[in-house]
Amino acid sequence: MSEQMQALIKPVVEGLGCKLWGIEHLPLGKHATLKIYIDAEGGVDVADCARVSQQVSSLLDAEVNAAVGNAAGDVANDNNLGSDISSDNSERLAKSIPDNQATSHENNTRANNTHVNNTPATAAKNSAINKSRFLLQGEYTLEVSSPGLDRRLFKLEHYSAWAGSEIRLTLKRPFEGKRKYAGMLIGVEGDEVVLKQGEEAYLFPIEQIDRANVVPNFSDYDALK
Repeated sequence: MSEQMQALIKPVVEGLGCKLWGIEHLPLGKHATLKIYIDAEGGVDVADCARVSQQVSSLLDAEVNAAVGNAAGDVANDNNLGSDISSDNSERLAKSIPDNQATSHENNTRANNTHVNNTPATAAKNSAINKSRFLLQGEYTLEVSSPGLDRRLFKLEHYSAWAGSEIRLTLKRPFEGKRKYAGMLIGVEGDEVVLKQGEEAYLFPIEQIDRANVVPNFSDYDALK
């Protein structure tokens, strides 16, 4: 998930007394699911999730509406500019060429001005609009929950905090012929995650990890009952 999305949502979550643990964006055709995981000292409950969901939903809707409004304004401005240039060029051409050729040149000029709307500058503008909408185009479902017992680890700080836990991780590309590993999370060295599997220790660069989750130890929870 983009850093821009994190920067947008984090203040809202923290303003409600929670911590933003992580974000998942799961596209599926024209529909997408945006999962937001929140945490707090002592945990979070359903009421916390409901409050965050309401605030974030309103914020995202406002962002999308603003982006659409800006896009419509930019298109209108571009069309007006193209129309003004076309009219001005047409008048100059009509004065410099015979009357029977003026219509033909006028049409060519308008065709060229229409083509200006597809220049790289306009493409860059459209790209910026798409980024500001955070890929939440069309329908999407917003889900807010606690990280859960099998919490996903998103950042190096998460791996450090959960050192000593059993985890499962999936790599983006195979290492030694496989992508899935499970073992004891030893900790972090630089930007690498240290995982012990049997007698072997592996160091995986965090950018090579597709996802990692804590394996719940239910015996610990049973002992607390």
